[in-house]
Amino acid sequence: MISNLQLLRGLAALAVVFFHTSFVIPGMQRTNFQAVAVFFVISGFIMTYITRNTADGFLLNRVVRIVPLYWMATIADVVWTKFGFNNIPQTWTNPRRILAEFQHFVQTDQTAFFGDLASSLLFIPRFDGAGAMRYPLLAVGWTLNLEMFFYVIFAVMLCINRRLAPLLVAGFLSAVIGYSKIFGCGDLCRFYSHDFVQYFIYGIAAYYAWRALAAAATSRTARAVAITASALAIAGYLVVEATVNGGARIAPVALVLALLVLHSASIRCDWRWAVVFGDASYALYLTHLIVVDTMRPLAAQFPVLDFSTAPIGLAVTLATCLIVALLTHFFVEKPTLKWLRRRLEARNAAQPHPSVLGT
Repeated sequence: MISNLQLLRGLAALAVVFFHTSFVIPGMQRTNFQAVAVFFVISGFIMTYITRNTADGFLLNRVVRIVPLYWMATIADVVWTKFGFNNIPQTWTNPRRILAEFQHFVQTDQTAFFGDLASSLLFIPRFDGAGAMRYPLLAVGWTLNLEMFFYVIFAVMLCINRRLAPLLVAGFLSAVIGYSKIFGCGDLCRFYSHDFVQYFIYGIAAYYAWRALAAAATSRTARAVAITASALAIAGYLVVEATVNGGARIAPVALVLALLVLHSASIRCDWRWAVVFGDASYALYLTHLIVVDTMRPLAAQFPVLDFSTAPIGLAVTLATCLIVALLTHFFVEKPTLKWLRRRLEARNAAQPHPSVLGT
């Protein structure tokens, strides 16, 4: 485990929460600090990193890691918001509204809903009549549609050649992006050539750059230069995000690479709660919209809780999102993953080894 990246994952998830509060830091534009781009760079790096020694069960392990919590979060978000539980000032003081919402759903919405639910849970991108992307029922799931696409391509390339798989993936994704830009293509092709897809490629490149830098930084002088350059890269990232509208495309990969170099230089954030923060980042990413949607009606009645304008409201919302994420991580995500992995291990242990079959 690279603890620096764990911390960065947690901070990136928190930046997404910050973006969805619509709070604007004075002197800045509304921003998520390129958090999604950072996530994709980390993903490209991690998939390359974990497959260098073995790629056994790659796609199944990715599905186990991503799918169960996403499905549970999607269903929880739908139930909580569609039937009005999130509107505490009105629904909780008048429970009949919940029944009314449910009756309305049964009478009018269920056909379209189940189609939307199926496409959301199966990571199938959706588009409206004009070709614009329609968000999954859990809105942040659109990034997971790209993530699962990346995993499938990576799994295919691993079957072709494990050692060259990252380079084959980078080449394939570059070809898709290039074809879309030069020739144009349909809705699905445009979605899978989204600007964010390039950050998977940058993440793969970051792995090879890191290995080269780690091998080169053997002397005390080279190590000092690497540390200084990494510190400047991190400082530059913060300055760029604070001053440049939309940030700089290279900034997320520079940030990830800087933290990797610091890891190689034994400058690591190993504080237990920082690692836990990173471990809970996926739960935070998936559950925070439920909290934000629940806080919004409260903010309308109590201006001090208005997370879009009041610093106190922002702090309360961020803290609540983090608490919900930690509870989800410890009491839902970890037990589910432990149970599923134990079942997979038992199934693998029960299968005859090839040598037993004489092959």
